Amino acid sequence: MARYYKYTSKKDKKEYWAFNAYLGSDPLTSKPVRVHRRRDDQGKLFLTKKQATLEAARLKIEFDSGDYTKPSNQTFESIYNDWLEKRYSETVKDSTLRKTKEAFTNHILPEIGSLNIDKISKYQLEKLAKRLISKGLSKYELFMNYVGKVFSYAVHRELIKDNPMTKTYIPKPKRKQKKETPFFDKQELHAFVECAYKYGYGAKWGSLFHFISYTGCRVGEACALRWSDIDMNTSEVTLSKTLATAWNDKGNTTLVEHDTTKNGEHRTIALDPLTIRKMKEWKAQQAKDYLKLGYNTFNPYQLVFPNETNTWLSPNVVHSTMSRLTKKFNLKHVTPHGLRHSHCSLLFEANASIKQVQVRLGHNDVKTTMDVYAHVTKDKEEETAKLFLDYMQK
Repeated sequence: MARYYKYTSKKDKKEYWAFNAYLGSDPLTSKPVRVHRRRDDQGKLFLTKKQATLEAARLKIEFDSGDYTKPSNQTFESIYNDWLEKRYSETVKDSTLRKTKEAFTNHILPEIGSLNIDKISKYQLEKLAKRLISKGLSKYELFMNYVGKVFSYAVHRELIKDNPMTKTYIPKPKRKQKKETPFFDKQELHAFVECAYKYGYGAKWGSLFHFISYTGCRVGEACALRWSDIDMNTSEVTLSKTLATAWNDKGNTTLVEHDTTKNGEHRTIALDPLTIRKMKEWKAQQAKDYLKLGYNTFNPYQLVFPNETNTWLSPNVVHSTMSRLTKKFNLKHVTPHGLRHSHCSLLFEANASIKQVQVRLGHNDVKTTMDVYAHVTKDKEEETAKLFLDYMQK
């Protein structure tokens, strides 16, 4: 029960086919279900009556089998906003949420935001991917993955039957060679920590950079550390929090403490005797220095490495301070993350196992640890070859 007719497109002045069809009665409301179509389920216009007839037959079969989904008048942007509020925002940190919003606002919504969610085809999504690539966006795969999550949410809400992203071809990015993180060797690390104690507020900066270097913790973890996290008797520290930069409602940056580390897990690691001694010395010095500033540091929630107002020390300040420090003493330019990398590589040089290093540094999977391991062992290729020759000549 369908009526087919020709019409002339105002856009290209060409003739196409369309149809109106009665599919049957809605089993829930008993109301008649009628459809009007000018395109097939792939978004293509009907060039012939036969194409229109096949689409009408396909819709009738879907309706009779209970697989038919009524067209939705909701746009991609409206579903995205709903997904963001009810699904995504509660599962990620503020910094990740901000970056996701920026991706949609700047790159995705301008392209498909105004389109009805059920009218977007795989061909339109492939065009979107090509436009993201043409902009030189290295994270286009991640952006398209976000788009797929919005469509999955629409499927969950029964607004569409299938997720068009599952049929969309996304070109694989050309993998660029990953830049290696500069790090210190043993002698360089000794020299750096020694210079840190000579820098302004020596006890504070020396203690902070010593702690990061000798534990391999992340900068955000060190900035969120409290004295209650360090057990001087058992020589252990529990890393259970991290400090990150976020944006408030006014668009200004602020610091937010998260109750989990980057990989979402707490970890307790051992502290060596030297680090324990340095921490005891710094705790005593901190009490004197901050008492002069009007702060009593003898409370269990006292930060180990606070700023001058006894509140959170921004990780950005740690980065800028280390940069000035290395320039002042003419040292290799290494970032705070490079100190973590240094700790990791020196552990391997000390013959620690890959699993030991993974657990100590809190890597989510062993691949991250192996990347550093490959970096370290690459410098020992000549030694490895000699070891093999020596063995073979015995």
